[in-house]
Amino acid sequence: MKIYEWEHIDFVTVPQGVSLTIGVFDALHVGHRELIHRTGENPFGAESLVITFRDNPLKVLQPGAYPGNVLTMNQKLERIAALGVGSVLLIDFSLDFSKLTGTEFIARVNALFRPRMMVLGKDFRCGYRNDTDADHVRSLLEPQGVRVDIVAPVLDNGFPVSSTRIRAAIQAGDLHAARKLLGSDFFVELGGAAVEADHQAYVVQISTLSQVLPAAGIYDVTMYRGLPSLYQGAPSFKSDLRGDAFAGTVHPAPTRTQVSIEHGVLRWPRETGGGYTLVRFDGHAVRSQY
Repeated sequence: MKIYEWEHIDFVTVPQGVSLTIGVFDALHVGHRELIHRTGENPFGAESLVITFRDNPLKVLQPGAYPGNVLTMNQKLERIAALGVGSVLLIDFSLDFSKLTGTEFIARVNALFRPRMMVLGKDFRCGYRNDTDADHVRSLLEPQGVRVDIVAPVLDNGFPVSSTRIRAAIQAGDLHAARKLLGSDFFVELGGAAVEADHQAYVVQISTLSQVLPAAGIYDVTMYRGLPSLYQGAPSFKSDLRGDAFAGTVHPAPTRTQVSIEHGVLRWPRETGGGYTLVRFDGHAVRSQY
């Protein structure tokens, strides 16, 4: 999978005649995957392209209200690659970028990639103050010969699957519901976090993590050493990312243990050892709320 950056897009050769989709894709949940699958399974045999953001735009527009990521950027790219996507365009969302109208943004994308097809969710919005919806994009592009498919949201129990629902499930400690909506297990990435150790436990300050975490409690987890990196070659884990799906790109012997979340820290027993970079939450809290 090739990765392009919006800021440098004028200085590289990009694929033309692609089938593309656009979105924040901050959880890569089952609804997001449906859009990406349709992008790849297009009738033109065109290369698939995903246009997305390095960070959720809400972190810029509403920094005090943003609850945290579901996936890190590394996880997001790995999962996009596992879906067979040919290329990704990453946008660093900024206040300057937010001033682009939707018409300007779509015109720029069309000029860059000359897409044969664009796949958008029915709730798609882009541009300054979300001034452009999916129907507007269709009215702009179909007269130019671009097929625009608008896809209804995937439903769970009668309600659309959304990153907001997934965050709420994680924060409530309902990891089974989060897994169902994600279509994969929930992993917390420890790389870059401040990890300390005392005589009883390894301790991570939650404030140094970029992801949302479950509610206070004790959880069964599986911990992994090493971290899969897209930049070291093609990912080798299974596309559904279930179970020990990272095996082969990380330490071959993951460790099952328990972590506790309380008072702004995540900790695990000292005897479990250190050097872990991924924590997979395996179910509901063994014990809830301190």
